[in-house]
Amino acid sequence: NKIGVILDWVPAHFPKDAHGLANFDGTAVYEHADPRQGEHPDWGTKIYNYGRPEVKNFLIANALYWVEECHVDGLRVDAVASMLYLDYGKRPGEWTPNMYGGNENLDAIEFIKQMNAYIHSKNRNIISIADETSRWPGVTDTDNETLGFDYKLNDGLAEEFREFIKQDPLFRKGVYNKLTYEMFYHYKERFMTSVSYDALDGSSIYELAAGNNKNSRLADVRAALGYIYTYPGAKCISLGNDTGILMTGEESVKEAWNRFQENEHKDMLIYISQLNRMYRSEKALYELDDKEEGFNWIDNYNAAETVLAYERISKDNEKLLIAVNFTPVTREKYILHVPVMGRYRILLDSSRFGDGGENMHDSKEVICSSIETDVNDKYELSISIPSSSIVVYKYEAYRVRKNNERKN
Repeated sequence: NKIGVILDWVPAHFPKDAHGLANFDGTAVYEHADPRQGEHPDWGTKIYNYGRPEVKNFLIANALYWVEECHVDGLRVDAVASMLYLDYGKRPGEWTPNMYGGNENLDAIEFIKQMNAYIHSKNRNIISIADETSRWPGVTDTDNETLGFDYKLNDGLAEEFREFIKQDPLFRKGVYNKLTYEMFYHYKERFMTSVSYDALDGSSIYELAAGNNKNSRLADVRAALGYIYTYPGAKCISLGNDTGILMTGEESVKEAWNRFQENEHKDMLIYISQLNRMYRSEKALYELDDKEEGFNWIDNYNAAETVLAYERISKDNEKLLIAVNFTPVTREKYILHVPVMGRYRILLDSSRFGDGGENMHDSKEVICSSIETDVNDKYELSISIPSSSIVVYKYEAYRVRKNNERKN
């Protein structure tokens, strides 16, 4: 049915329940006997003894079972940081160092590498995703010096975005750098942008948005989703965040189905489908996610007006220009300095999907000024960005006629 399934898989710890694996035969079989090595004091759970071949075999066989027998398409490995560090969540005296005197869990590191190598050798299409919240170097990629994951959840970007979007729009200029800082480390790993309830501190984008009414909040949600879809990195968006409806339990899901009958949320469903279609059809949005040549800042310094602009670029140099306005103030005749001349055709304007959308773009395209600016030999482009919205343009080159060419 062309539906991919990614399983949340937890080899980091297991509960102490009497019917579980703890003290399996009356002794520590799956865990360490020493609680300094075999227990998470903060969580009240047991830690697997990754140094025992039998335990590693059990865990890798379990991962392979989900892949080979149940045909899941990916494993999101929970709490990887807690596996990597012997002192994770522990005070002095509650842990023991490794053979070299360090805090790295060498057995867990070896297990993770083996697990990733094995499941990828059995199924080339499987993806593994690390929920890894520390600064451990080399979480992703496939060489021997890394842990071998395909993606690392970009918790840093999610946390920074959470702190930004919850500010009153008039004060977001004070935390503008939270939208730009991530690019300093983006290419150190292959990231997946996770907009989950965990990443948003138990909230949805709609709840965090600081607008005064439903329509202004939904406009913020549309701008936020457009930003996430067009920013580099694979996407992981929780149920409910895609429609502006909180869906964290059975009752809220039931309520959500009723709210889908409201015009505002019908518009959200149409908008998210447009985002998905654009994402699938535009190679620039995914081909070079983890390569510096796939992204270019156009405007990352206008904190006062809280506007961001950037290019996404495909392998064959197709270009998209994205402008995001995170304030409830329309920016008319907003000047961008772009690196190439040409036409910029509108692919998406999030304001058209909201109640009372501005529909300010009468023309489907804008054209660069033919005069170069004095800003690093770039060209001037004048656009309009509706309030609390994102506008996506596709670049189309055109040939400049020489003086001796006749007009048609």
